[in-house]
Amino acid sequence: MKEADPDARFASPTGANSRALPSVALVGVGAMGMPIALRLHNHGFDICAVDISTARIEQCREAGLSASTDLGAIAGRDVVIAMVATGTQLLDLLAAPVFTDGRLEGAVLIAMSTVGPDVVRDAAVSASQLGIGLIDCPVTGGVIGATDGTLTLIVSGDQGAVDSARPVLDVAGAVRVVGSRPGDGQSLKLVNQMLAGIHLVAAGEAIAFAERLGLDLDVVTDLLPTGAAASWMFADRGPRMALPTEQRPTQTHLSVFVKDSGLVSAAAAASGAYAPLTAAARDALTRAAELGLGDGDDSGIVEVFRTY
Repeated sequence: MKEADPDARFASPTGANSRALPSVALVGVGAMGMPIALRLHNHGFDICAVDISTARIEQCREAGLSASTDLGAIAGRDVVIAMVATGTQLLDLLAAPVFTDGRLEGAVLIAMSTVGPDVVRDAAVSASQLGIGLIDCPVTGGVIGATDGTLTLIVSGDQGAVDSARPVLDVAGAVRVVGSRPGDGQSLKLVNQMLAGIHLVAAGEAIAFAERLGLDLDVVTDLLPTGAAASWMFADRGPRMALPTEQRPTQTHLSVFVKDSGLVSAAAAASGAYAPLTAAARDALTRAAELGLGDGDDSGIVEVFRTY
């Protein structure tokens, strides 16, 4: 069971407990990776951040983190968190010299990206051959959750690897072990993304509909989350959808949902699932990408319905 207050457990970076903390590397310090890296650093972990972006590496260094564009910098770390963008990048990571030449033998690799179950199963085989444990650990909760340590970590994999990485996982968020097989975590995350994507698109459609009816969108976004039509996605994204495009802050890139909708659609087709709402949501998300909205906030999906 997760401790009630992980912050208290690791409150003092120089305290007695800090000597027992595993050393950590985080590969990919983007929108989610950066706040996770900073949170671990602030809880006393010896952490090395790696990214291909020199700008991100400079941000890490300004925050007091050890950081490099050289993947070799992660050699000898106890735990490696992969926050890469795609499944191909995860597999390429395991094929890098720092993994294949034994410098990470005995380490635990935490695959936090949403890349699909098949990729993680392949990665687990490769990791095992290299003497590395792999934890399937996609997350949900967004940038705010990564910053506050309130992510839900959907974990599957070998229990020994999970136990070894538990101090790291507990600081990142709430650990929910959903299976012993790599891929179970990814599968559950796809179910999550199926629902989240449908709710996001439905929220955009509803906001645009309310706008066409001449309703005050402040009233709409305040009232609907209190009744039977309530959804977390509408309550969170609706107010941003109501804003003019130029005033909308970017919190989660729409391109993330475009990518994940492809993974969900492929998994649904492969399993023979009947998923017409997923198909409709993917069509809307693909249209949003075609409109050039991928780099903006995912609440920008509303523009698909505004411009119809």
